[in-house]
Amino acid sequence: MRLLQAIYTAAFALLVAAGSLQAQELRFNANHKFKIVQFTDVHWIYNDPASEEAAERMREVLDAEQPDLVVYTGDIIFAKPAAPALQRALEPVIERGIPFAVTWGNHDDEQDMSRAELSAYIKDMKGNLTSHTEGISGQTNYTLSVRSADGERDAAVLYIFDSHSYSKIEKVKGYDWIKHDQVAWYLDRSKTFTAANNGKPLP
Repeated sequence: MRLLQAIYTAAFALLVAAGSLQAQELRFNANHKFKIVQFTDVHWIYNDPASEEAAERMREVLDAEQPDLVVYTGDIIFAKPAAPALQRALEPVIERGIPFAVTWGNHDDEQDMSRAELSAYIKDMKGNLTSHTEGISGQTNYTLSVRSADGERDAAVLYIFDSHSYSKIEKVKGYDWIKHDQVAWYLDRSKTFTAANNGKPLP
C-alpha cells in the first residue's frame, strides 16, 4: 500500500512540475466559441467511495464536453486531510491538461488548511489559473481574460469572486457575502477592460 502511495505521489508531482513550465492563454476557437465546465460543491472526502464515483462522473462530463476551461466554484473538499482530497478532486481536469480556476467555498478552509494555504498548494499545478488580488477581502478574487480567435485582443473577461465562509457579524447568522471593496474592485477592473476595448464593455 505504501509503495502504491509513493508511486502515485511521484506521478502527481510530475504533473505539477509540468504545470509550472506552461504558459496558459484562454482563447475563442475558430468558430468563436469558448466552453466552460463548472464543478461546484464537489464535497470531496479522501478515500471515500462516493467521492471516487464523483470523479468518474466528472471525467465523463469532461470527455463529453471537451471544455476550454473548468471552474471549481467552492466547497471542493469536505473533510481532512485537505491536501490529498483537493489533489484527487482536481485530478480529472489536470490529467487531461485542461486549464482550470478555483474559488473557495465555506467548507474548503474548515479542514486543516487555510484559504491561503490551499491556494499555495495548487499554485504550480498543471493548468491552474487561480490567482489572488492583494488589498481586498478574500483569497480568490481575480479576472481571466479570453482572447479573440486571432489572439489579437481580449474578447471576454471572467470575474471570479471569493464569497468567503460565514458571517462575522454576531446578529447576522449564516453565510458571508461579497464585500464593498470587492464590488469597487470589480467596477475598477471593468472600467480598465472597457477603456482598453475602445470604450465598449467586454462580455
